[in-house]
Amino acid sequence: MPPVQWPTAQASPSPWTTQGNVPPLLGAPAERPKLDSRTPVLNPFIWGVVLLPLLSLIFLLAWNPELRFRTLGSRQVLDPTSMFTPWYFAIVVSGFLLYGVSVLLAYLDWQKLSQDGVVRPFHWAWCFLGPAVYVIGRSVIVHGVAAGRGLAPVWALIGTFLLSTVVTSIKVSAIMVQLMSSLRS
Repeated sequence: MPPVQWPTAQASPSPWTTQGNVPPLLGAPAERPKLDSRTPVLNPFIWGVVLLPLLSLIFLLAWNPELRFRTLGSRQVLDPTSMFTPWYFAIVVSGFLLYGVSVLLAYLDWQKLSQDGVVRPFHWAWCFLGPAVYVIGRSVIVHGVAAGRGLAPVWALIGTFLLSTVVTSIKVSAIMVQLMSSLRS
């Protein structure tokens, strides 16, 4: 059996390497075309997705549970039903409603981006995992096709998150102070 001939460095190179091009991968998506600098990349729908969670803070601030204790045997225990006020249920229901509205706004934003010329914009269904997932993914794609524009929603999302964290921490602290003062009396 004759020996196997291995290609050497002197063998003729492929047409791709001589021109410095890389062959396209099979099934790889084409590169997205860039947008004109005058094409708007922000719209009211994306701002709705970003700022909608702030509405739930209104319900949180209005929620003031009356912490009650009841006797269980010889001990005083916190009554868990004392937190179930109408505002508590408003917080729960508004959470579901705001989630659904966020998905709807993500869909409308996705449609608007498609109409404005963004090829394969980040799909709106990612919003089902959470509005932040959609905002970040959408902003990355828009930033790539819009010459560096389109990251403002991510910065606003970070601000929304920080504000929500601060307000929630203050509210929880106030409830804990109320609980501790109830325990001392």
